[in-house]
Amino acid sequence: MATSPIENSSVRNLFTILIKNEIKFRIRTKHNTHVARRRNGTAPARNFFRNLARGEIIQLRGQRVVWGQKLSVTGTRLMSGESLIILSPDASQVTAILGDDKRRWEIETLFKALKSQGFDFEATHLTKLDYIETLLALLAIAFC
Repeated sequence: MATSPIENSSVRNLFTILIKNEIKFRIRTKHNTHVARRRNGTAPARNFFRNLARGEIIQLRGQRVVWGQKLSVTGTRLMSGESLIILSPDASQVTAILGDDKRRWEIETLFKALKSQGFDFEATHLTKLDYIETLLALLAIAFC
């Protein structure tokens, strides 16, 4: 499925703003995102990581042009067989990049469970910050 020119422009603008304002980021990208090769042309990101064994991690050598910006590209093959590809403006340690993404995923899973897939947190209608903090703490413990 191809992305529209509007989507491409929005993504380019996002990366330009983040880099211009020196905002550090680590963003997952789709396997079909085009990444510059070392010499000529581009290829879908999946091509750089398709031969990885499950659990194997690599970071492409040097920064590559993605969405019009020079970025570090790190990838791994998850136990499910799916590729996980992360873009960042710096060449941080590979383990740090994937560790951050793992923590982000855990938080996302928690909030998904608390909101749309179970607890329906919005239905509580709590407004006092102390009550909300206490409820979130109890729910996080129960979730774990």
